[in-house]
Amino acid sequence: MKTLKTEDEDVGLKACHEIQQQAELDAKTLAWRNLPMVHGDSFAPYLEGVHHQYQHLIESVNRRYNVNGIRMEATKATDNAHQETIALQNKIGEQHKYKNAKENELASHTPAARTKIGHKVLLLSIMAGICIIDSLFNRQSYEYVTGSSYLVSWAIVLVMGGVFAIAAHFFRVAINLGRSVWAKVAVGVCIFGFAFFCFWELALLRVETLTRDAQAEGISVHLDPTMIAVISCFIFLVAVAISYFGFPTREEMETRHKHDKITDEIKSIDTEILGLNDQILAVEKHKNEVHNDCANRLTAGQTEEAQIMAHARSCFSICKRINLMHRKDSQRPDCFDEAYPYDFTTNFQIKNLSN
Repeated sequence: MKTLKTEDEDVGLKACHEIQQQAELDAKTLAWRNLPMVHGDSFAPYLEGVHHQYQHLIESVNRRYNVNGIRMEATKATDNAHQETIALQNKIGEQHKYKNAKENELASHTPAARTKIGHKVLLLSIMAGICIIDSLFNRQSYEYVTGSSYLVSWAIVLVMGGVFAIAAHFFRVAINLGRSVWAKVAVGVCIFGFAFFCFWELALLRVETLTRDAQAEGISVHLDPTMIAVISCFIFLVAVAISYFGFPTREEMETRHKHDKITDEIKSIDTEILGLNDQILAVEKHKNEVHNDCANRLTAGQTEEAQIMAHARSCFSICKRINLMHRKDSQRPDCFDEAYPYDFTTNFQIKNLSN
């Protein structure tokens, strides 16, 4: 435990030395008068003034440190910490109740596996892949029609494949625009009709390109664009089916959003509980700091009192020795066998602090 060292303590020790110097002079004066008497006398009356001066120094220690004030400060710190801790623990209890309620709510919002990001990314990749593969067969047609380079034709392949994949993905959104079953069917037919028209035009380009290449090699071929368009339309239908049946419904996504929201709320509650526990530790730390400071001051007061009392008893012994050295009768009074004749009234010694 850290012990305080103050300027007032140095002043107190200096005062002890001054008291001792005066007491030594008084001891010489008494010795010249052969006092105390050899028999039947006591040193107490001659030491009373000196004792009162030392007692006054002990009282000044309490005026500096104020033992009652230290006790009140430590008690107040304990009471405040107790009250704050109870309030924080009550808040923690409320947070745990709130968390339990949220966990029960979370149990009723279990999301489907297909609402996971990884699942949706996988399906989108499959859709994009089959649409791009279908578009890949038109690469030469793109290069021939646009007169672009090999790399640009590949870029067109990726763009066209991506466009059809996006169209397949938003097929469900489009048909939901219809309010009735027949309206939904009509929207679906329109979409597939438009898709078939696009695939028909692309099939014509592919047939034209293949026919031109075959004629350049002296081969006569006859290709039907209808079958090519049907195959492309079928691939588009597969992509639509993947999106329609593989992706989560709106209700499933709402369940996922509620699940994620409740999960975030539970995490926030856990963070709040950790913060409250940290506050409890901070309250306990502050209380311990106050108690340590009070203990340091009590120890300082106890040390100073003990030093003053030890100095007083030492002064008593020195005065007896000086008295013996300067007595004219060269006698040793029997009262010199007595211990220090007075008790000190202290505030910081163990017997006082335990009260």
